[in-house]
Parts: sequence; structure tokens; C-alpha cells
Amino acid sequence: MTYTRERFAMDLRHESVDRLVDSYEKTLRNPPGRKPASRLGRLSKWYSSLDEEQQQTCLLLMEYIAEASLFSTLAALDGASLLSEDLRGADIRLTIVKGDDELLISSSEHGADFEYDLHELMFPTPD
Repeated sequence: MTYTRERFAMDLRHESVDRLVDSYEKTLRNPPGRKPASRLGRLSKWYSSLDEEQQQTCLLLMEYIAEASLFSTLAALDGASLLSEDLRGADIRLTIVKGDDELLISSSEHGADFEYDLHELMFPTPD
């Protein structure tokens, strides 16, 4: 399989952070439906009242929160944080299987042979 852990981390970041923030920004500008949920309507009204700089700051905050949420989830999969005391000592694995190919993406087993943990790969380093 030519797909890599690094590619997975970047694809997941793109989907869970970049596309999510873009999608929610559009939703805040134009909530779907004839009668949006009251919380969404309230947020949309508030967002529309902001000036351009404030809206950009809001989007930056949304991106920061989405990154933090994804980072926390990946850290749990990597075993860097414990989801539940019931899982202490358990090995949590994330594996991609395609046909006969299998790629171990993440393992909470600290002996796993990875140069970087998955939660570290979501932040690309400049070349």
C-alpha cells in the first residue's frame, strides 16, 4: 500500500479541521433550512454582527479548537493520554486494510515502531 501514516494524518487534519471550519463558516453566514435550530440562529446572528477582522478571529478560534480536538483524539489513540481507567494496559490500534494490504496507522502500545506519534503528524513541518 502506498498510503502512509503521514498522509493519513494530513488527510484527517484536512477533513476534520480545514474543511470543517470552512463548512461551518458557510453555515454561520447562511444557516440551512427555513427555521434553523435556535442555537445556530443565535450564532449566525452574532457572527453576522462582527466586522471582517472579528470574523477572521472567530475562524481562527474555530480552527484552533478543531485542531485541539483532533490532537486530543489522536493522542488518545497513540496512548499519550488515557481515555478511561478501564483501558489502562489495553492496546488501541487503528489499522487500514485494503485487499491484502494492511497499514498500522496508530497503536497505543508504547513499543510500536513509529518515528512519530500520529498526533505529532497532524502538524506538518516545513521542508
